[in-house]
Amino acid sequence: MAVTLLDRVDWGDAGLGAALILAVLGPPVLIVNVLAGGDDSNLWIVPALAIFAAFALGGWVAARRQPGTPFVHAAAAAVLALVAVRIVRTAVDLVQGDGVSFPLTFVLLAQIAVSVAVLGAYAAVRGRRA
Repeated sequence: MAVTLLDRVDWGDAGLGAALILAVLGPPVLIVNVLAGGDDSNLWIVPALAIFAAFALGGWVAARRQPGTPFVHAAAAAVLALVAVRIVRTAVDLVQGDGVSFPLTFVLLAQIAVSVAVLGAYAAVRGRRA
């Protein structure tokens, strides 16, 4: 049987990167959600910026822990964090009586998040060489 790249992923290290992403991203989102309450606030720029910082940092950590496959581990960390966010969002929608939706914006967010995590991994690789 052929060994794929996914077979070489250390899910513990990818999970650590994902946990860091969620830990950095969660507080700004919750605080702004409480303070702003709706979509019409300029405060939402804070979580938008936190997305970039969180995914870059999570990708950096996952890459530092797995120097043999840094980019794969950064991408895996981002995907794990995104899946966790999607599960929570779906649960909240169900509890509130809303239908389960899969917005196209989530696909765009996933592409951006994985790309930023890979940039974090690139910074880790470059930092290790310096």
